Amino acid sequence: MNSKSRYELAASVCRGKVWLDNTALAAISRMYRKRIENATSKLEATVEQGRYASFRIDQALDHPKASRLVLQQMIASLEEVIGQLFIFEAGSRINTNRYTCLISQFREKQALAKRALEHSDKNNTPEVFV
Repeated sequence: MNSKSRYELAASVCRGKVWLDNTALAAISRMYRKRIENATSKLEATVEQGRYASFRIDQALDHPKASRLVLQQMIASLEEVIGQLFIFEAGSRINTNRYTCLISQFREKQALAKRALEHSDKNNTPEVFV
C-alpha cells in the first residue's frame, strides 16, 4: 500500500467487509497497531498513534452507522497525540517547528470529528463535513 492511498479514503463495502486498496479494514488496523507497538521511539509511536486515529476517524465518518464512541475515543487519542507533539517540540534543542504540520493535520481531523459528533442525529449517524 503506498503512502498516498493510506490517507485517501477509498473504501468499499463488499460482503459486509470494508476494504481499502484490496486490504481488509481489520488488517489495516492491525498494521497500525503493529507500527505503534514496534516503534523505536516515543516520538515515532506518538506519530503512528495520530495517523491511526486519523484513519479511524475517516473510516467512521464514511460509514453511515458510525459509532459515536469510536469518534469520541479517536478525538481523545488525537488530543493526547497533539499534547505529546507539543512536548517534543518544546524539548527540541533546535526549534524547527518540525511537528507543526502534523499538529495542524491532527487538529483538522479532530475538528472534523467533533463537528460530526455535534451534528449527529438520534439514529447515531454523524453528518460528514468535508
